[in-house]
Amino acid sequence: MNAVCFAGIAALLLSFNACNNKDECNIPCYNGACVNNSCNCSLGYEGDSCTVPSVDKFIGNWDGIDSCETDNYIYTATIAGSSSVTNQLIITNFGRFGTSFTVTADISGFSFTVPLQNVQGLSLSGSGVIDTVIKQITVIYEATDVFGNTDHCGGTWQKQQ
Repeated sequence: MNAVCFAGIAALLLSFNACNNKDECNIPCYNGACVNNSCNCSLGYEGDSCTVPSVDKFIGNWDGIDSCETDNYIYTATIAGSSSVTNQLIITNFGRFGTSFTVTADISGFSFTVPLQNVQGLSLSGSGVIDTVIKQITVIYEATDVFGNTDHCGGTWQKQQ
């Protein structure tokens, strides 16, 4: 291989690597990676620089009004972030089952999923979607007691001020 050809190949490789250089990213990505000058956030983070925990928009006390097949329920649920899983919520008093009744929920964007879990003799699963403008969560869920009786519910939770 002659020197001119080798120099041309070397220049081509250097220019290709320069295009993928991380220094070309104009924004910091604290909990993620820069891809095409935009942050691709790690699971559990969002925002332009991946600094906002995804759970933040859900955290607080929520006044719930649920309509179930058996009855209507008015109560306050409390949502906190998990201390060990970045995209997980801890919801206390879900469905007005009591202040010691706590379920976990996995979040993705503006929604959460309560995977099937057994808590204090109830099997519960469901989901919710938050509207951050009006600070309201719409939930649907079902709860089955130890006798096999299932109640299907839907409701709205309004964030307390």
